[in-house]
Amino acid sequence: MFQNLQEKHILIIGIWILDLITLVAIRVTNKLVFGVLNNSRIISKDWYR
Repeated sequence: MFQNLQEKHILIIGIWILDLITLVAIRVTNKLVFGVLNNSRIISKDWYR
């Protein structure tokens, strides 16, 4: 029973770490995408002017 609990604990920690990594990755990609969009918007504004 103890070993099963330990394995469950490791599994939970692994899932938690994966969640953390995915959250960070999503935030980074969102920032990159928004940055690119903002840059292209600024460029198009200058171009239209």
